[in-house]
Amino acid sequence: WVVHVNKMSNQKHVIVLGAGIIGLACAYQLASIPGRPFEVTVVAKEFTPYTTSDVAGGVWGPIFVFPKDKVLKWSAKTKDESMKHIQTKEFPVSSMKVQVFFREREAEPEDTYFQHLCPDWKFLSGEELRGCKAGMEYTAPLTPPNLYMPCLMAKLRDLKVNFVQREVKSLPGEKRKLRRIKR
Repeated sequence: WVVHVNKMSNQKHVIVLGAGIIGLACAYQLASIPGRPFEVTVVAKEFTPYTTSDVAGGVWGPIFVFPKDKVLKWSAKTKDESMKHIQTKEFPVSSMKVQVFFREREAEPEDTYFQHLCPDWKFLSGEELRGCKAGMEYTAPLTPPNLYMPCLMAKLRDLKVNFVQREVKSLPGEKRKLRRIKR
């Protein structure tokens, strides 16, 4: 949400609502853009360790939604970001084997449209199916939230992201309130 443009620096001031994993990840991406075109403020009722994301966990995995071309693009970018963090140890990310089971149906061609993103992807068979009709396995990035969320907050502080703790009850009128945020 772009609130205003700072005429002195030509920076756009962007407000991110929410400090769960999605809000903080968005703030991180915006604040990390070379040339710093955005001044970023995160507004949330609660911050780590008091968000749902602090206990929810995070495992990357392809999702079965459409349009496939966009989903594949987003999935590839997200996985590449996660794998980069595993390799650089910038954030606490590891990997794990994931198994997906289908109890009520056989595997379908649409179940495989993401397999090129997972080099070790395979269909499960025999006893591996544990009584289900179909299943697959792949290795995915894993993010332990109790380590990742505080680490992400520290990175955002280093990037000079602003934080405002307060509850946003509705969007009408918020733009006026958010313009008054002291920097």
